[in-house]
Amino acid sequence: MNQFVSKWILRPFRLISVKLFLIIFASIVACVLAMGFISYGIAKSVIERKVTESTVETANQVADRLDIVLDDYLRFSMHFLTDKIVQESVSELVFANKEDNVFERFKAQRTLYDRISSMAMANKTIRHIAFIPIDDRLQTEAVGTLTLDVKLAKEEAWYKEAVSLDGKPYWTPYQPGGFDAKSPPSIGLARVIKSISGDPAFLMLLELDADFVGSQLEGIRLGSGGEISLIDERGIVLSDSSGGQRAGQASPLQLKGSETPIHYWSGSLLMIEDHLKNSPWTVAASIPGGELVKDAKSIFVMTVWVAAGAALLAVLVGAFVVWSVGRPLRSLRSLMRRGKDGELSVRSSHRSKDEIGQLAASFNGMMEQLGQLVGQTSRMAAQVLDTAGQMADQSRRTATSAREIAAATDEIAAGASSLAVEAEKGIELTEKMDEGMERMKLSTDEMRASAGQVESASREGTGHMEKMLGKTEEADRIVSDISAKIARLSDNTRSIRGILTLLSGIAKQTNILSLNASIEAARSGEAGKGFVVVAGEVRELADQSKASIQQVEAILAALQSEVGETVETLATARPAFRQQLDSVQEAGSLFLQAQSRMALLGESLARVDEAIVELGATQLQIGQAMSGVSSVSEQSAAASQQVASLSSEQLGVSDSLVGLSARLEEVASSLRASLGHFRLEEEASPSFGKDGPAAG
Repeated sequence: MNQFVSKWILRPFRLISVKLFLIIFASIVACVLAMGFISYGIAKSVIERKVTESTVETANQVADRLDIVLDDYLRFSMHFLTDKIVQESVSELVFANKEDNVFERFKAQRTLYDRISSMAMANKTIRHIAFIPIDDRLQTEAVGTLTLDVKLAKEEAWYKEAVSLDGKPYWTPYQPGGFDAKSPPSIGLARVIKSISGDPAFLMLLELDADFVGSQLEGIRLGSGGEISLIDERGIVLSDSSGGQRAGQASPLQLKGSETPIHYWSGSLLMIEDHLKNSPWTVAASIPGGELVKDAKSIFVMTVWVAAGAALLAVLVGAFVVWSVGRPLRSLRSLMRRGKDGELSVRSSHRSKDEIGQLAASFNGMMEQLGQLVGQTSRMAAQVLDTAGQMADQSRRTATSAREIAAATDEIAAGASSLAVEAEKGIELTEKMDEGMERMKLSTDEMRASAGQVESASREGTGHMEKMLGKTEEADRIVSDISAKIARLSDNTRSIRGILTLLSGIAKQTNILSLNASIEAARSGEAGKGFVVVAGEVRELADQSKASIQQVEAILAALQSEVGETVETLATARPAFRQQLDSVQEAGSLFLQAQSRMALLGESLARVDEAIVELGATQLQIGQAMSGVSSVSEQSAAASQQVASLSSEQLGVSDSLVGLSARLEEVASSLRASLGHFRLEEEASPSFGKDGPAAG
C-alpha cells in the first residue's frame, strides 16, 4: 500500500512539471480570487456605506416630516390658548360656577362647545377635542366632541402628568381603544387651559387617529427585513412601516435614547435613531446587515464564475507549461541517466533560446568535455601504469643490489674481524720475542761472565734461536696473510664503490621517474591527486637512498684510505721481518760456529750483541705495526658493520619502493577499470595491457 501511494500518488508531485502546473494554477486562481474578494469587499463596503447613508437620510426625512406634522398640532393647540372666545367661555364658566349661576354656566359651556366643535371640524386629522375640568368645583362634564368619564380620566397617569406640566404640551401614551375605550387606537395631545386669573381650569385633549400618524410611515421601504418605527419615550410602538402591526406593543429594539440623530450596529442590525424635536418620540429604523449588501452578491457570484474561468485558463496554461517544460526536462533526465551509466556519447536534440535550451546546450557541452576528460584520463592512467611498472623493475633491481652490498659488507666485516684476531696473535708473538731477547741478553752476559758455560749457553742459544726462527717464520707468514687480506679488503672496497655508484645511478633514475610521475599526476587533475602523494613518497625514498649511498661512499673512502695506509705499513714491515729472519738464521749459524769455534767466542758474542740490539729495534717496529694493524682491523670491522646497517636500510627502502610500485599499479589498474565503465562515441573503451598502452 505504501509503495502504491509513493509511486502513483506522491511521485507525480515530485515532478517539476507538476510543481509548475500547481504553482501556476494556484497563482492564477489565488490572484483571481484575491481580486474578486477584494472587489467584493470594497463593493460591499461602498454599498453598505451608501445604503446606510440612504437609510439615515430616509429616517431623517421621516423625522422631519413628523416634526412638521406634530408642529402643526402644537400650533393648533396654541390657538386655544390665544382664542378669545375660548378664553372668555372658560372665564365665564369659572365665574358662573362661583356665582352658582346655572344659566350662565350652561350658556358659557354651550359657547365653548360650539367653538371646540367648529375648530375640530376645521382640522380633519383631529378625531376629538375635549376640555376636561381640572377644578372639581366647576361641576361640569368634559366639554367637547369626546364623551369621556371625567372621574376615570383623572385617575389616568397621562392626565396627572399633563396637569403637572402646567400648560406645556404633553403627548399621551398610545390608546388602543381610544380615550373612551370604544374607538379605534388614538394618540392625544394634552395641555392645561388657564382662566384669566391664571388658575388651571381645563385640560385640553386633542385626540388624534393613530393611523394618521402611521400614514406618515407608509410607502417607506428599507428592503427585505428592514423596518422604521415611531416609538414613544416608554418604548411603546406608536406606528411602523409594516402597517401598524406592532402598534401598542413594546418595541423589541433597545434604543440608546440619544437626543441627536445616530446610527450604530446592534448585532447584525443597522440601527438608526432620530429623536423628534416637537415630541419625546423617536423615529427608529432597523435594517439587517445582509440586506445592505445584497446587491454586492452579484459581484460575489461574478467572482466565483471568473475564478472558475481562471481555473480553466490555469489548467490550459499549466498543461502548456507541462508540455513545454516537462517534456524537454524528462528528456534531459533520461539522457543524464544514460550518461550516469557511462554512455558519454548522448546528446540533447532540444534547440531553443530559453533557459531549457541553454540547459540542453550546457548538457551537450558538459558531456563533450567529460568525454574528452575521460579519454585524457585513460591515456594518463596508461602512462601512470607504465611508470609504475618501470618503478617496480627499478625497485627490484635496487633491492637486488642492496642485498649484494649487504653480503659483501658482511664478508668485509668477517675479514676485518679475522685480521684483528691475527694482529692480536702477532702482538703476543712480539711480546714473546721481547722476552727471548731479554733472556738472550742475560745469556750473553752470562757467557761474558763465565767462559766455562759458553758451550751450554751456545746450546741454549741455539735452541732459542731455533724457536725464534720458527716464531719469526710464523710472524712473516702472518704478515703475508695480513697483506693478502688487506689487498682483498681493498679490492672489496673498490667493488663496493662500484656498487654504490650503481645504486646512486638507480636513485637518480628513481628520482627522475618520481618527478615524471608527479608531473603526469598533476596533469591528471583531481584524478591524479593519489598519484602525486605516491610519487612524492617515492621521491623522498629516492632522496633517502641517495643520502645513504653518499654516507656509505664517505665511509668506504675513509676505509679504503686506512687500508692503503695499512698496506704501506705492512710493505715497510715486510723487509724488517726478512732481515729479522736473516738475522736469526745468521745467529743460528753463529751459535753453531760458537760450538766449534770457541776461540772466536768474543767476536761472536760481540756480533750477537749487535744482532740483539737490531733485533730489539725490529721487534719494536713489529709491535708498532701489529698495533696499527689491530686498530685498522677494528676500524674496518666497525665500518663494515655500519655499511651492513646502511645496506639493510637500503634494502628496506628498496622493499618499500617495490610495495609503493605495487600500490601504484593497483591504483592505476583500479582507475583503468573505472574508466572502462564509460563509453565514448568515436573511440572504444580504453584498453590497457600488462605494461600500459603501446607506444605510438
